[in-house]
Amino acid sequence: MPDWYSVVNDIALFLGEVMIERHPHLRWEFHTWGKKNASYQRHVIMGFSTEDPRYHTNMDIDRGLAVYGQRIVSGEDVEVDIFWRWLKNVESRA
Repeated sequence: MPDWYSVVNDIALFLGEVMIERHPHLRWEFHTWGKKNASYQRHVIMGFSTEDPRYHTNMDIDRGLAVYGQRIVSGEDVEVDIFWRWLKNVESRA
């Protein structure tokens, strides 16, 4: 339902702001390159270290939250500490 997308977006913006507050060199950016990239034309967090090639240089929090919510609604088992793990992941990559 469209109303839930608004909730997901608000939570994503809040988490993004928490990440930026804790790591001021991170920033919001509108992803405008790589038309085949899943984050193309979406707001993402940028400024991560590129030293570890397993990680992308951006984080699309909105998409991750939407997938997480869909898993809950469909009855899948989900990790209850996923938000905490995302923040710890940012800390290790920032």
